[in-house]
Amino acid sequence: MKNKYTLLTVFSLCLTMGLAQDTDIVWDKTLGGSGIERCRAITATADGGAIVLGFSNSDASGVKSEDNIGLDDYWVVKLDSDSNLEWENTIGGSGSDIAETVIQTTDGGYIVGGYSSSTVSGDKTADPYPGTEYWLVKLNSAGVVQWDANIGGTSIDYAHNLLATPDNGCLVGGRSESDMSADKSEDSIGDEDYWVVKLDSNGDIEWENTIGGPNSDYLWDMENTTDNGYILAGVSFSGAGGDKTEGRIGPVGFSDLWIVKINGSGAVQWDNTIGGTDHDRIYEVKATSDGGFILGAHSESDASGDKSEDSVLFDYWVLKINSSGTIMWENTISANADERLRDLIVTSTGEILVAGYTSATSGADMTDTSNGGFDAWLVTLDQFGDVVSDKLIGGSDFEGLFGISQSSDGSIYLGTESFSDISGDKTEDSYGLSDYWVVKMDNFLSLDEVTSSDGISLYPNPTNGVLQVSGFQGQLNYSIYNALGQNVMQAELGANAVIDVAALKSGLYFIRLEGEGQTTVRKFIKQ
Repeated sequence: MKNKYTLLTVFSLCLTMGLAQDTDIVWDKTLGGSGIERCRAITATADGGAIVLGFSNSDASGVKSEDNIGLDDYWVVKLDSDSNLEWENTIGGSGSDIAETVIQTTDGGYIVGGYSSSTVSGDKTADPYPGTEYWLVKLNSAGVVQWDANIGGTSIDYAHNLLATPDNGCLVGGRSESDMSADKSEDSIGDEDYWVVKLDSNGDIEWENTIGGPNSDYLWDMENTTDNGYILAGVSFSGAGGDKTEGRIGPVGFSDLWIVKINGSGAVQWDNTIGGTDHDRIYEVKATSDGGFILGAHSESDASGDKSEDSVLFDYWVLKINSSGTIMWENTISANADERLRDLIVTSTGEILVAGYTSATSGADMTDTSNGGFDAWLVTLDQFGDVVSDKLIGGSDFEGLFGISQSSDGSIYLGTESFSDISGDKTEDSYGLSDYWVVKMDNFLSLDEVTSSDGISLYPNPTNGVLQVSGFQGQLNYSIYNALGQNVMQAELGANAVIDVAALKSGLYFIRLEGEGQTTVRKFIKQ
């Protein structure tokens, strides 16, 4: 949908020239057993591969080499860059163990996080406190369990996110109903609160903090800040009270986004309640190079509060805030159906790639064609929040995209939950009712050097000062447009085919090259 920034002039040029890059699926891989596998996260690894995880109730079958231990187990799978299975591990106890998040550690291993109700059994080395607690499992590079840790109070605690910290430790965050008990040093503020626990490199607790308002508050994601603190992003049903300085935007029983800034010791520095008058739910926060943050949410609020546009059902809602929490822009992205945003990345070239799933077949911001059922829906935004492109990926049944990660070579990994047999983009049948489905993609609107069908190339991209143009014949004129569609520079290209853009401000630009039967439009980043 529309945003307060428009790129109609420049995008019209791009569409007229037909220069939109294709999205290339390099490979896809179906992973599962005869039962149910639910994918929840994927992370590109330092060796160019990926680690994908969630939970499973399958016995040994399909890709699974081990029987189920309890009701649900963590299931962790490592793939190399060519889709080959390197290892997989079923991790759990006698109860229910739900994996939600994974980070790679500096020793080449991994920490997997989630929550557990299992007693000592299987891989669990300690009984739970009454209820459910955070459960962390450290794996080495081959997927072998090195240690596990229960963290919680004497009620219900759910871990949803792990964040690697600059001191080689990690932050684990989620929600808690526990009062002061066991690892918790404070009583619950409301029904459920944000609960953040800082661990050192050995997995020992350095500090923990309960943060909340008078009702329920669910922490979903966290990000490091440049001042060695952290941004927390979650959903709040609370009015003002406790750590919450603002009341609800919507009526009682409706949720808002709640952004909390804490320092390196966990103390709250500021908070901001963001939303409209219906349900708004956030799942992701990512840092940008200017010190701000991109928030990834979905919303069913119409224009109200902080929302400038109506929703159809649930639509993607993407926002940019600065380092103080002030909203810089926001955009409602719709396909005129039910869209659920679950992850996002800020790519190495500065674009924002948001990921989730939709039941839509066409309409509004969607330009691609449905494969049937629910498809994974990827949308690329520029740095001002305007839609650049979108892509549907899936089979004929249900595909729910829960994780996205970019490899060091620019490739994109998607971690998806799938119910489809071979159909659409799926090249393998399902093993059970639902499986992990991993998709590797190349060149998703990359801003790296690209040569068009007319042979013209533009590099380096991004650039600090100059652009080199090659592959043209004779005289060539150029015009450069900023992200608002304003012409900021134009001239004839000199014989040395170099354009000096050092005077331009940092950001996204479009360049039109024209002359002697050749016309092309490209985008570039000025750093």
